[in-house]
Amino acid sequence: MDVFVGEAKGLPIGQRDFFLEVLRQWCLTRREVRPVQPQLVQILAPFTCELLAPVLDALFQTFEACLGRPMVSGHEKAMTADELDLVALLNGSLSSSSRFPQSRTEVILQVALCSTQVMVVMSRHPKGRSRGKTARN
Repeated sequence: MDVFVGEAKGLPIGQRDFFLEVLRQWCLTRREVRPVQPQLVQILAPFTCELLAPVLDALFQTFEACLGRPMVSGHEKAMTADELDLVALLNGSLSSSSRFPQSRTEVILQVALCSTQVMVVMSRHPKGRSRGKTARN
């Protein structure tokens, strides 16, 4: 699944860079003990996908719960192991049960991953439209 592809002000945004910007801002905001959802809304607004703020917040929190520690975020182009794992979980190349076999919250992570995938699709096809079809079709 190509999780985050969008355009802001006519410039294409790569899925990896966009996702990392959102994830890293979430980590930074959490470390500063500030509310994260308003910050995520601000980042997502130019892409008209503000509705992803709560679902991403829940996903990142659940991922941290499975890790049993705060997520380690990278800098610039280098991705951390945590970032790589989360991307792999989202695109399906890694399963949550294999990454967190002993975690009691792994099932919740599965739900958060599915919710994120559904909401990403919904944010791409607003107002009841899905892949060129109207809600009535």
